[in-house]
Amino acid sequence: MATSSSDAPSGASEILHEIDMIVSELAELARSDVAPQQFYAQLLERTQFVLHGTGAGIWTVGSADEISLAYRHGLSQLTSRRAGNVYAREKDRLRSVLASSQPTWLAADEEAGLSHWVIAAPVQVEQRTWGLLTVYFDEEMPASVQEGFLRFVSEVARIAAGHEQRQQIVSWQEGRDQWQGYADYSLAVHRSWSLKQVAFEVANEGRRYVGCDRVSVATLLGRRCKLLAVSGIDAVHRHANLVRKLENLTKAVIRSRQPLIVGDQKLEYPPQIEKLLKEYLDEGATRSLAIVPLFHAREEEEQPGAPFGATICEQFRSSDLDLPVEVLQAFNQHASLALSRATKVRSVPLLGFLAQHSRLFSWLRLQMWPIWAMVAGCLGLVIALLALIQTDFDIQVRGEFVPAVQRHVFAAQDGTVEAVHVAGDQTVEEGDVVVEMSSTSLDLELQRVTGEMEVARTELAALRTEQLQATGFDANTADQLRNLSARELALGERLENLTAQLEILEKQRAELKLNSPLDGKILTWDVEGELLKRPIRRGDRLLTVADVEGPWIVRLHVPDESIAHLLQAQAEQNADLKVSFVAVSDPGVVIEGKIQSLSSVSQVDPTSETNGVIVEVAFDKAAAAGLRSNATVVGRVHCGKRSLGYVWLHELLEEFNRRFF
Repeated sequence: MATSSSDAPSGASEILHEIDMIVSELAELARSDVAPQQFYAQLLERTQFVLHGTGAGIWTVGSADEISLAYRHGLSQLTSRRAGNVYAREKDRLRSVLASSQPTWLAADEEAGLSHWVIAAPVQVEQRTWGLLTVYFDEEMPASVQEGFLRFVSEVARIAAGHEQRQQIVSWQEGRDQWQGYADYSLAVHRSWSLKQVAFEVANEGRRYVGCDRVSVATLLGRRCKLLAVSGIDAVHRHANLVRKLENLTKAVIRSRQPLIVGDQKLEYPPQIEKLLKEYLDEGATRSLAIVPLFHAREEEEQPGAPFGATICEQFRSSDLDLPVEVLQAFNQHASLALSRATKVRSVPLLGFLAQHSRLFSWLRLQMWPIWAMVAGCLGLVIALLALIQTDFDIQVRGEFVPAVQRHVFAAQDGTVEAVHVAGDQTVEEGDVVVEMSSTSLDLELQRVTGEMEVARTELAALRTEQLQATGFDANTADQLRNLSARELALGERLENLTAQLEILEKQRAELKLNSPLDGKILTWDVEGELLKRPIRRGDRLLTVADVEGPWIVRLHVPDESIAHLLQAQAEQNADLKVSFVAVSDPGVVIEGKIQSLSSVSQVDPTSETNGVIVEVAFDKAAAAGLRSNATVVGRVHCGKRSLGYVWLHELLEEFNRRFF
């Protein structure tokens, strides 16, 4: 907005209005996010334009009241080589204004080489003189004009102070955010002793602190370089080509013990690194990266120890790795310290666990020994009681009621059930027909054999008639009679065979009628619905008949893991073991019995689908009311006395032995 003085408004009201507009624009500009360089350029240019000065500048105040020209407009003569020490003498003249909080006119001093009149206004920020706003004139102004100029310059200095205060707040906030990020990162990486967790925190928290696109952590495990963590992902797929090439490149950089920085600048790298670097950059989307080796710290020596890993910072959008040096140094220092500690802790067995659970050591203090002695005494007392107190040792089993005498009816032939003559829970006598079957194949076979027998009888009758009709005693007649006799003999043998087959078939047809094997009741429910018109294979079980009026037994299924206790108890007591059980349908009545037989083989229980041994228990039928076949019972086999600890913990000990021995 620079214009010459001849273009200035002529009317006083127009001048004041324009000055107000300029002040408002500068105030609005001070509240915006414009850069300081642009703001002060606009402020000095407009201030010089309003006051028709020859130049303007912003001087900043440093330590020991040292001032320097930070921004200027039209002040080239202050730095001219012909001016000699004008710049130094100008600073001496301006120091007199620092003690004042008001704008001041400074007169020209021709002898000192200061030929300009100056208005110097302090810029106060937080009760401190941050700098000076100066405006230079070629000649002295009238007193009335000087007063107006001072007010204007004072207002502009106030606007400059507001802008600078806002810049300091923004700078303070940025610094606070940076320090907060530094604190979060340092706390995160030093929180854990686990190498994997530390690497994860370095990668993810370090990426936020450094501000790059991706951060990775690699470590040397023997001769191999392994990528432990990559920011943004939970697990590293180490078989991927990109991961393997990055590991190879990082391994070469770690061996070189020198950081690798790749950016805009074309640098020459060692041959062993250049080839691996090219392969990695061709594979991925990385445009710039920094691989910095990490070293174990040494307490007494200034030189770093052996390298054990590296951090990798990558950028995808920019080809220049624009990272602040102090930020990168702090990032790698904490990463090196935390990862070195975690690596050393990992090499010592149980040290990581003890470090994470250091509170456990507080229980080993001398003051805690009485408590430990009391705990040990109580524990010893409990162990002694568990070992000395004897109690009943029982095995819990499940089973069902079954009649002691029962038989199954099986199909003797293949066929189809044509008739069912009994129903569930029906009383039958031995020999009663319970099921009738038919067999189409058997009927066809009977028909075939009967037909062949009729044909054979007809042929035999015709043969005998032919023998009776033979006359004469010549040689031909004799041969004919011999042939007829041979055929008669063959037909007789055939009839005998067919007769035997017919007897077998008649016997098989008789077996299609199934009889009750004993006196009793039908235990199979809905026999007709289950069997009628059903195709049956030989050996299929059709129904069950039991003597429900006779004795009953309980059939128990003892699991394989418990049968050893039962056999041991039998050997120790040399008698049948007692069993107590209750019916699930009547749990209020406890029934006593004794083991009468024990299977010698294991079989699968269809209910629990576990292997076990079948044990039959005899009991007094009168003690159980309303017996029903296959009703479920829950019982206990009494295996004598054992220690209380063994009774309570034997299952745990057995499971431990099965798993580890």
